[in-house]
Amino acid sequence: MFFYSLLDPCLYILRFASKLEFGAKTQQVANTALRLVQRMKRDSIHSGRRPSGLCGAALLIAARLHEFGRSSKDIVKIVKVHESTLRKR
Repeated sequence: MFFYSLLDPCLYILRFASKLEFGAKTQQVANTALRLVQRMKRDSIHSGRRPSGLCGAALLIAARLHEFGRSSKDIVKIVKVHESTLRKR
């Protein structure tokens, strides 16, 4: 049995953020997404979840906070999760 909560979602955020092409604001968007994931961890929302789904949700929120027009379909293509999974996270 493999536990997904052992994998830290923070490890994937910068890689996914660079693939989403935020330009000069890539680091800022990644930092915001990292803070969101850390908050999820503090509230124990992350346990039992695959890290890519959490990263995708955090990046989608962070992109919108930084006024980037990324859709959930853009995130799904990079993160490789289903759109319904992204919505649930």
